[in-house]
Amino acid sequence: MFWFRSLATVGVVGAVALGAWVRARRRAGRAKTPARRLSLWEKLVLAATGGSFVLLAATGFFSTLVLGQPMHGLHLMVHTALGGVFFAGLAALTLTWAEACRINDEDWRPSRRSRGARVAGRFTLGEKLFFWAFVFWGLIAILTMLCAMEPLLGTHGQLLLYKAHRASTLLMVMGGIVFGCAKV
Repeated sequence: MFWFRSLATVGVVGAVALGAWVRARRRAGRAKTPARRLSLWEKLVLAATGGSFVLLAATGFFSTLVLGQPMHGLHLMVHTALGGVFFAGLAALTLTWAEACRINDEDWRPSRRSRGARVAGRFTLGEKLFFWAFVFWGLIAILTMLCAMEPLLGTHGQLLLYKAHRASTLLMVMGGIVFGCAKV
């Protein structure tokens, strides 16, 4: 438990620092470009996925980091219920933005992507990479808990899946903090 609390604390502080550094670097040498408005569907998908993600992180990490014990009672019920919302939201998010976040050859050209320019569509290379990392770690988090709910791997296997779930969600939260700090 101690190693996870320490890793989570260092990871969150590091993510905030990295996000602030990225934000400062992006704003230093670039003129503001007008942001594209989101459609109603995109707003709903973001609200469902983002809201459930924040609440899942709050319920999961509050029990572990603040209370120092595994989830139980109301925290566990809310966390489990929100997992289904997050699963549906992640699927909708992936289907909605997979084409826009496809990494093209132009994204890798250094002359085109200097200072975060949007060269191939709506998103920068960094935003596209973040999107696919978020989808990947989200699927790992979902699959590890779904597999842990079945007694296929025994007690030791369930414990390993639980640890993999915690690690993948920590990486998702750290990435979300970096992305949020860099975009705000």
